[in-house]
Amino acid sequence: MQLDKLILVLVITITLGIVKTQAQKIWKGDLAIENLEDFTSGEYTEVDGNIIIEEYQGTDLTVLTKLEKCSGNIVISDNKKLESLKGLENLKAVGGSFFINKQP
Repeated sequence: MQLDKLILVLVITITLGIVKTQAQKIWKGDLAIENLEDFTSGEYTEVDGNIIIEEYQGTDLTVLTKLEKCSGNIVISDNKKLESLKGLENLKAVGGSFFINKQP
């Protein structure tokens, strides 16, 4: 009986570890606007590099909704149509600087 419980706990622990590993998808290298569609469709949660959003034509950043972590800098500048930072709600950690420059 005890062995059955131990095996069940072990199976659950391994399964949860696999699910968490699959959920954490890492984009390797810098992420720029020309890669945003691939980033979104790949359901990446982390960028191992910098994020550079310049001359973006969107009004918000919902394409980055799944983003949780960036190991480098985040630069958001020269985006005349950008009205809000909606989409960055899940961002928990930035390894470098976070720079925003709004054009008049």
